[in-house]
Amino acid sequence: MIVEYAGMFLIALMFICFEIKVRKFEMLVVYIVLNIVK
Repeated sequence: MIVEYAGMFLIALMFICFEIKVRKFEMLVVYIVLNIVK
């Protein structure tokens, strides 16, 4: 039971880290595009 819970927690943590990386990448792309337009 505890092992299953830990596994779910790890998967959630990995998903959150992945989301943060994607967001940072998107923001970086938007920033670069805005600088090119200016």
